[in-house]
Amino acid sequence: MIFKTHTANIITLSRIVMTLFLPFVSPAAFMILYVMCCISDMIDGYMARRMKIVSEFGSRLDSIADLLLFVMVAILLYDHINLPLYIWIWIVIIVLFRLIACGIRFYRSGKLIVGLHTYANKLTGFLLCLYPIALIMNRATESMAVILCIVASYAAIDELRAKHEVY
Repeated sequence: MIFKTHTANIITLSRIVMTLFLPFVSPAAFMILYVMCCISDMIDGYMARRMKIVSEFGSRLDSIADLLLFVMVAILLYDHINLPLYIWIWIVIIVLFRLIACGIRFYRSGKLIVGLHTYANKLTGFLLCLYPIALIMNRATESMAVILCIVASYAAIDELRAKHEVY
């Protein structure tokens, strides 16, 4: 019974552990771990909803795991990302919008909610999972980055409008 009530959190925690190993593995192992991290990101919330074990702790843990994975991969692949300056500026603006949304949610609720689980954020997360794979396979393009920024911009604006956690 204990395993059932914590299944989603165990999956999320496994993503955190796998993320921490990313800097220390071979390129092939990196790809395997990275794909496993992305899959775990897709199934932990699904499992929580399906098993009716959704919790505020699990939601926050998922957001922290997502942020950790994003930051780790960005740091590890930074030297390989060759994007024009306007996209880097766009990314900074998206991050600022998300931080402002986080601050507004904290002001309204008194709770630190790292990210909302909206469909726009889920799509952004999916595209963010694909981008490093395309980058490693030398298939990442400027237009792919623009599409990702458009979706991420919509998700950030959506977070500014949201009054509570959804989906």
